[in-house]
Amino acid sequence: MSSDQTFKFSSPSSRLKIAKTILVALVILLASFAPVMFHPIRAAAAPSFTFTAAGDYGGITSGTPGSRGYQVAHKIGTLNPLPAFHIALGDLGYSDQNSSNWCSSFKAIYPGTSGGALAIVAGNHDTWTSSTAYTYGDGSTGLPSDVITHEDGPGFLDTYKSPSSGPGYASACGLPAGISWVGSGTSNAGYTCTTDNNITAPTCYGREYYFDYPVSNPIMRFIFISAGIGGPWPNYSVGSPGYNWLKARIDEAHSAGLWVAVALHKECLSDGTVHTSCESTFDPFNLALTDGVDIWLNGHEHNYERSYQLSSCTGSGTTISSCQPNTGTFVRGSGMVVNIIGTGGKENYAICSASCQPKQDYFQKLCGSNNDIGIPQTSGCNNDYGFVKFTVTTSSISAQWVDACVASPCGFSDSYIIQQNPNQGDFGVSSSIARVARGTIGAGRTYSSVAVVSVNSFGSFSGTVSLVPGSVSGGPSCPGPNCPTVSLSTMSLSVAAGGTNSTTLTVTSTPSTSCSNPDNSPGVTRYTVVVTGTSGLTTHQYIVLIYIYGQADIDKDGVVSILDVAPVAFLYGSDSTKANFDPNRDLNNDGRIDILDIALVAFYYGFHGC
Repeated sequence: MSSDQTFKFSSPSSRLKIAKTILVALVILLASFAPVMFHPIRAAAAPSFTFTAAGDYGGITSGTPGSRGYQVAHKIGTLNPLPAFHIALGDLGYSDQNSSNWCSSFKAIYPGTSGGALAIVAGNHDTWTSSTAYTYGDGSTGLPSDVITHEDGPGFLDTYKSPSSGPGYASACGLPAGISWVGSGTSNAGYTCTTDNNITAPTCYGREYYFDYPVSNPIMRFIFISAGIGGPWPNYSVGSPGYNWLKARIDEAHSAGLWVAVALHKECLSDGTVHTSCESTFDPFNLALTDGVDIWLNGHEHNYERSYQLSSCTGSGTTISSCQPNTGTFVRGSGMVVNIIGTGGKENYAICSASCQPKQDYFQKLCGSNNDIGIPQTSGCNNDYGFVKFTVTTSSISAQWVDACVASPCGFSDSYIIQQNPNQGDFGVSSSIARVARGTIGAGRTYSSVAVVSVNSFGSFSGTVSLVPGSVSGGPSCPGPNCPTVSLSTMSLSVAAGGTNSTTLTVTSTPSTSCSNPDNSPGVTRYTVVVTGTSGLTTHQYIVLIYIYGQADIDKDGVVSILDVAPVAFLYGSDSTKANFDPNRDLNNDGRIDILDIALVAFYYGFHGC
């Protein structure tokens, strides 16, 4: 369905009568909820957050608390405070649980009944296609059907085939709460992953996407790829669509001054005994190294392996020959730290013995099923299971191994810090997504909405940053007379060392601006604008995403629903003479918010796009 396509379920006159009759009774009720449901976007005062990561779980049914997968998930859920999100690094339920049961089990444990932000990446055991149904260890059956990626199974990312029906991991686990993910939409071998929030199969979610975090004031970018996963679509060789997309997202993050992580399932550098080649293929790994990614996260090899900061490696194809480790203090920009965290619960693999010495030299900590093998890296290891907790600030990324302590004693430990060089302070520029409704007139026959553009001090930076927005590009109508325009409320921000400051980005659209709603419209092209920040000789740029929504989609979730009545009802009786008047809620543009505006929301009930 195109972004401007709509459907009517009855005549306009009958819809308007229904709207007037039914919705007048909802005004007072919904207005009482409006302050709770709708909040303005605000920049964080001091950006920092925690997240956790692990892969290769197996069954985690809450009714069997003795399982290793259960113990790991339970340990994540006991952290205080809870992590902002957990990254599941692939190979989730294996043959133990189907996707729906695995997701419901995991989210019942972490973090309790509230669900939890769980970001997934596809592993080789999570994507499959089969002509016959598979029976899982929990007694459920399924007929997996993944089109663009399929390898070992028995799990699947998209949906079952008919006659069995049910969700794959993407829809069963759902999109991570509090995260604005952006799918790649890349095409290869005649296949394309979809980018809409309906996670239409074959979805980019779990396969190839990124998000910046925190949403309101990002300081770090997370990029998820499917390097090494089977199927006709994944390709990360130099010059391929996947490679070019990965490079563009890394370069954008560095241009903005953000920390950068790349997460996937398959490894490239490992001192394990089972997956000994560079299964992700060397090209994306080398790209991450040479383009200055801070941390590389993967599972696949069922053990824990954490490298030194690596400045470079040599290799080709599925072979990695040698690397240059930094065995001193880890400083941002001096290399990438490889984190293999395949310790989510499935049986661990061994660490190589002395015959693998060349690879052991690249790792500072190692732990597998063969326990302490007499080298410093494995000291205290007792076939441990667990995950890594990361704490991210504008001064550092700190990582700590958290042991689920499935077996006793649990003496293994690891931690490291990547520091922003205190003698070379820097700043980052970032923004929330600008979500704009079109079709309301307001002052000057335009409608305006805002996003928050933030400047963060990284390390010891302090000073004044000048900001300049460019012209809006992309979308269905740029360049052109109906292209949105932007302005900043403040063009210069003063930032203290370790601090943050922000300004307002105003996006103005006309009633004829084409919609670019990505939430329910696969393949929609987004509008973007580049905001450039300069201080002295240092320049950073951030690409702000702009989404244009339909007139009656007040809460901008891609579909007109009963929830869109509440914000209109909240301002019921306001008019253009009052300070709280919002032209976005005056849908008929008569200068006042009344029952006719509520009725218009009902008139467009169920519409997608404009």
